[in-house]
Amino acid sequence: MLGGLHLSSPLGVLVGNATVTFAPPIAVSATLQGSKLDPAALIAALPPPAAPAPPSASGPAATALPSPATPAPVSSASTAARLITDRPLPFGSLPRVDADLRLTLHDTKVGSGTVSTIATHAVLHAGRLVLDPLAVDLPGGHVDASAMADAAGAVAVTLRAPSLSIQPFLAAFDQPDGVLGSVGVRADLRGAGMTPHTLAAGLDGSVGLALADGEVDNRLLVALLSRLAPEAGLLDLDGKAGRSVLRCVALRVDISHGAADLRALLLDTAPLRLTGGGTFDLGQETLALHLLPLARIGGSGLSVPVDVRGTLRAPRAAVNTTVGKGLGGLVIGALGADRLIAGAGEADGCAEQLQLARFGDAGPVPAALPAPATVKRPPMNANNLLKQLLR
Repeated sequence: MLGGLHLSSPLGVLVGNATVTFAPPIAVSATLQGSKLDPAALIAALPPPAAPAPPSASGPAATALPSPATPAPVSSASTAARLITDRPLPFGSLPRVDADLRLTLHDTKVGSGTVSTIATHAVLHAGRLVLDPLAVDLPGGHVDASAMADAAGAVAVTLRAPSLSIQPFLAAFDQPDGVLGSVGVRADLRGAGMTPHTLAAGLDGSVGLALADGEVDNRLLVALLSRLAPEAGLLDLDGKAGRSVLRCVALRVDISHGAADLRALLLDTAPLRLTGGGTFDLGQETLALHLLPLARIGGSGLSVPVDVRGTLRAPRAAVNTTVGKGLGGLVIGALGADRLIAGAGEADGCAEQLQLARFGDAGPVPAALPAPATVKRPPMNANNLLKQLLR
């Protein structure tokens, strides 16, 4: 037993107690606390693994331990357009020892930021590693998670973060604060594969993201619309620097054997509302999405159906001229009390979509929209509206 363990270096401090049993199977049990560790620097400081010794020309041959199967090399031509890599994951190198580790880390360096607390119970047995529980205090909020991986490539991850404040999280990692507010995140994912691509191709589970009553940088809205329909020029906020109210963001993706289905998709701001649905295939990395952005100007709006096809690496967005009413699939008209085009038959949708994104859990919902003020304005016909929006 190693009692009173204390390791200190420029890369951090580690203290605690450990017990090591060398009789087969080798077993390690430890309770450790770390402070100001830099995991990336620690890994970089480790010596490279020694090359295997060549077999002896004389004497009995040693009995070789079975090594993990190495995936067959994949043609570079077949992977050139892939976003998800086929580089082998290190599951096969999980050590064949038994370990039981209770670890608490404070002020851990992660990239350019610092995570105040990481606490976990890690158990390794027969090439299977389990982290349960895994609790993390990030800048902006608390995350509860668990994770499992084994030498055969099986992986499972759960994550719950009901309320993460976005601004302190982005500031801690030196990122621009394009979005303000508190977001809820939930994920339940499982799969098997020896590379990220094969793992994604067989993935099962769900991911949800929900935000209510936030703010968004107008430049992000312009960038989003320019990607969805660059030839339409739906949103022109160049002269409106600053932020817009972000009533809600709801996203829910359900995945079965690598085929992902958009169960919820809604972004609602004052100048833009975006809804949609569709699927994408993580194995083939192909997209089949149908989006409906609604650009708002005063009491009038323009909705343009957009199809997104292609691949995850190179998506292609195009206006769908076979859907909707009006000019070539464009839906033009006055906005009702819910700020949707009058007579379009749609509801506001924030509460319903947020509930889907939260898997039925309770959470904040934006206040109901007020009825628009009655303002006298000159008649708006299709030509005048297009001159304002399509420029």
